[in-house]
Amino acid sequence: MHGILLLQGWPPLGGYIMPVYKANGKKDGLQKYHIRINHTDKNGNPKQLTRVAYGLEAAKDMERRLLSEIKDQHENPSRKMTVQQLFGEHCKSKKHEVRETTLNKTELNYALYIEPMLANVRIDRLSVDLLQKWKQSIEAKKLIVNGNFQGNADCESIDILEGGIFIGDISSIELMIEKNAHFEGKSRKKNNNARIEYKQEDAPKEETKQ
Repeated sequence: MHGILLLQGWPPLGGYIMPVYKANGKKDGLQKYHIRINHTDKNGNPKQLTRVAYGLEAAKDMERRLLSEIKDQHENPSRKMTVQQLFGEHCKSKKHEVRETTLNKTELNYALYIEPMLANVRIDRLSVDLLQKWKQSIEAKKLIVNGNFQGNADCESIDILEGGIFIGDISSIELMIEKNAHFEGKSRKKNNNARIEYKQEDAPKEETKQ
């Protein structure tokens, strides 16, 4: 270590000590630097972040990003929560605001489509690429019918929308048939938690055999 490099235009902010140390070694002709930021977390505990960068500009950029992360942790602690934790908080807040059946449907949809792939992912690590992969996995599990469909279907969820026609047999966890939709065939539940929901005043005229 060859001392502390003071960066012009980068004075320490309140609560942060931000030395950049010039260290032994080079890479691709660029000088090696240690970036260390001492700070206190939201609970008042002392913390230190240490990173390595090559080149003065890279060191400045690293310092800028580390400061941004620290500020974000203090100002937006929810970003460190996982999707599962955030959903739990959401359910608690909605428990006395919505009907039990609505909350149950929300929890079922979460268990079917979100929990398997995203439950343990932190909010601040939800990337566009990850969400695209999740969307593709959902599309493979859910069938939405808004036109004419003839044949058999085996997936986790099937929605027959208003005006949609489904002729064939269904095997699913969840089956929703909207008002003025037409279903003709047999439906089989995949497990004991499965259900069939009709969004109309009366059950459809077609006979649905379990």
